Amino acid sequence: MIRFDKKAFEKLQSFETIKDVYEYSTERFAERTQSRTSDGVLSYTYGSFRKTCEELSEMLDAYGIGTGDKVAILSGNTPNWSIAFFTIASFGRTAVPILPESSENEVANILSHSETRAVFVSRKLLPKIGKAEGMLVIDIEESLVVQRKGRLVALVLLKDTLKDRLHLSSKEHERLKQEIKDFVNRHVSRFSRITDVEFVKEAFEKTATHKIRRMKYCQA
Repeated sequence: MIRFDKKAFEKLQSFETIKDVYEYSTERFAERTQSRTSDGVLSYTYGSFRKTCEELSEMLDAYGIGTGDKVAILSGNTPNWSIAFFTIASFGRTAVPILPESSENEVANILSHSETRAVFVSRKLLPKIGKAEGMLVIDIEESLVVQRKGRLVALVLLKDTLKDRLHLSSKEHERLKQEIKDFVNRHVSRFSRITDVEFVKEAFEKTATHKIRRMKYCQA
């Protein structure tokens, strides 16, 4: 049985912006379920929904994508579609939704003419993005940056036996990055081959669907 909240409904009618709805709903209904997949693997309360949006917005800010910038969404129906939309629209950016049925040429034209600076995309539709020169590409399922400036990105969690090598000279540091890149590219498909490596010191938290641990490419 669905309970009708008259006061909440009347409050909603007074809102003027997406941000008004976002802030009121995520605060008032923080403990209620906001969305979930049919298999229950992925779900959000309004509170966790807000936390995720804020974290993603901070990530976009860190990449210099802020108020007024265009951010596209290319994905089918998923709880993370709404995460992407509210991350964009509730923090002053402009959302550019793209129909998943769009052809590769149509996607390219929309991204180009809209002057989009970043795009949230599902893994299934990633091939439609191409190299996306000058654009930040974010995996919508895992909330990961997978391309930057037209290049695939690998986030690397080093094993304990390799951590000391981070303090080596810049020349040796670059050699280590090359070793890892070569190792990864020998074990992934041609499309997934990477061109750069970024080192991180701490272990990543599990991703949204808990299927991977933040692209943990490690040298054996």
